[in-house]
Amino acid sequence: MPKQRDGLLSLVCLRNRIMRHEPVHDRDLAADHEKIRRMPRYLSIDLADHVAAVTRVAEVLSRKDDVCAGLTAPRF
Repeated sequence: MPKQRDGLLSLVCLRNRIMRHEPVHDRDLAADHEKIRRMPRYLSIDLADHVAAVTRVAEVLSRKDDVCAGLTAPRF
């Protein structure tokens, strides 16, 4: 299976889980984020640059362990 299709299919599955309010905390969210960052690049470099400029996912993921342990308050 081509890498793009695998990435897209797994992101569709992730989107479906989120839309059904199913838990996603047990997923490798960093890998999911990397796929999300890669997908726009197949459409447009400008789009990928824009997505990279406005996303806060890396910041949120970097704080996940502290938030889950109760050491830091969640911010959205």
